[in-house]
Amino acid sequence: MSRFHILMRISRKYIYITVIAVLMAIAAAVSRMYYSSPAPSAAVTVEEQQYLLLTDEEGHDTLRVFVYPGKDTLVATAGDSLFLRRITRKRQASWVNRLWLPSCFGLAACHTDSMEERRLAAIPADAVPKLLRQELANLNTLQRKYCMLLSEIDYYMHSHDMQDEGFDVVIRHREKVLHKQDSVSTLTAAIQRLCRAKGFRVENQSAYSIVYGKERFKAKESVTLRKGYKVFRTTDDGARLFFRQFKADGFRPVYLGADDIGYGETPSKALSAPADTVIRRIPSRGQNLVAIYCKGGGYYEGEYSDSLKARHGFGIGFDSHVRAGKWENGVFKGEQPVYSANHIYGIDISRWQHELSGKKGYRTVVKKVKRGKRWRKIRVRQKIVYPIQWDRLRITSLGTMSKKKVNGPVDFPISFVYIKSTESTSIKNDYYRNDYAQARRHGYKVGSYHFFSTKRSASAQAAYFISNSRYSSGDLPPVLDLEPTEAQIRAMGGEKVLLRMARQWLETVEKRWGVRPILYVSQSFINRHLSSTDVKTDAWHIKTNYNIWIARYGEYKPDVHLIFWQLSPDGRVAGIKTPVDINIFNGYATAFKKTFAKE
Repeated sequence: MSRFHILMRISRKYIYITVIAVLMAIAAAVSRMYYSSPAPSAAVTVEEQQYLLLTDEEGHDTLRVFVYPGKDTLVATAGDSLFLRRITRKRQASWVNRLWLPSCFGLAACHTDSMEERRLAAIPADAVPKLLRQELANLNTLQRKYCMLLSEIDYYMHSHDMQDEGFDVVIRHREKVLHKQDSVSTLTAAIQRLCRAKGFRVENQSAYSIVYGKERFKAKESVTLRKGYKVFRTTDDGARLFFRQFKADGFRPVYLGADDIGYGETPSKALSAPADTVIRRIPSRGQNLVAIYCKGGGYYEGEYSDSLKARHGFGIGFDSHVRAGKWENGVFKGEQPVYSANHIYGIDISRWQHELSGKKGYRTVVKKVKRGKRWRKIRVRQKIVYPIQWDRLRITSLGTMSKKKVNGPVDFPISFVYIKSTESTSIKNDYYRNDYAQARRHGYKVGSYHFFSTKRSASAQAAYFISNSRYSSGDLPPVLDLEPTEAQIRAMGGEKVLLRMARQWLETVEKRWGVRPILYVSQSFINRHLSSTDVKTDAWHIKTNYNIWIARYGEYKPDVHLIFWQLSPDGRVAGIKTPVDINIFNGYATAFKKTFAKE
């Protein structure tokens, strides 16, 4: 072959190469222009999960650990799906092409922020035992809180019914607490097993997913030369079919080298520990309802004021107590019951339901008196005694000292009667025995009470009450009426002396009659003298071990554990001439029968 022909072949070869290079350059330039503008179809989300896997040397027991930067440590079992949701970092990303020609086969790119892209905090193997001990202590504290809350919820359910506003919320929250309690128990057992291990292994774990609408693809981090960005590639076999369908629908990824890759330009934020308080809106019509989650298990569901930034209106709060009722500017005012015939009502009576006080209790009558052989008329002052018409008893008024929500007219039946028997060591109610007999004869649950004196010994008062009172099968528990003034408390030696004597009276009567008495006090007495949290005090013992009957003449139910609530001192009852104390049992018929089934 001549030299000319050889040169021609070489020149053609270079021409072809040059032409191909030019065409590629043109295609690249066109593609860079076409794929530089972002499109909505290019928007995706990359979900990233990075955590530490903690196992024993044999790999039998496993825990997942995540350390928030500079703050809390999150520990969970391998099967806890909530753990993965809480540590998932979501990155706004865009589908992208490679550096030159269009070549998107499941690539997603997102912008990174060097201040936020912190490496997962490592845990040295020798620091694991301390970490586990601390987590066990936290879990034990949390479990105690859940147990106390469940006890409060069960108390609430015992004294309420489905007809009470908010009862359904309490039931739902009880199921949540039970579920959390089970989760804490499972995690505690797993940590305790791991604590017994001789050694530990700590391994880094990571998982990535690319999410587009309802489609989710597993992915892995890929290498990119562009600084400030991360690139992820899908690893699912089904992704290719998905992208073929995308291209048929005109799908256009963004060019990776473009100045703006669109939806991947927003850097992701570092994960932070959950906030101490999280407020979520509850869909409603015409009401501003929220659910407030507090760190440590506290929860509130109900009305909320955006202007006051506080709980305001009707709501149910769960912390160490269940508080269902009215809130004002974040302060719980109390439960506001709706009174109806479905409740269990009762009265307490004394001599003042047979007599009027002062001059009204007497009338002047004319009597004939024989003096010598002649009869003379004289005026005599005579006490007026009003009998109780036991077959007519119905509550016709709940009193006028406070506002009350009443469903329908007040015409409520009476289910129980408490009768004053004694006071101090020398005062007896002359009408007690007849009233006691009549109340039992007419089918009422009957109980007796003693008015406590600060000037006589507790043992003497208990003996006087027992000897002058009756307690039969089916009766309500006896009651100690404790109403001293602050001056009387100081005169007898102070609060400790009073509570020691009250406890002695309660224990003496319980030992003699075999039934635990009830303590009758005012709301102010509870606040001042029975608020101690020291388990060694008589105050704590009395409040913990005895049912409380509270006198509180307001529209809101007392925010304490109670058996009876005296809601007014000026009620009216058909069949009784004078004003009467109106009481309500803290519950409904089923609870009333169950509570006093053994009495």
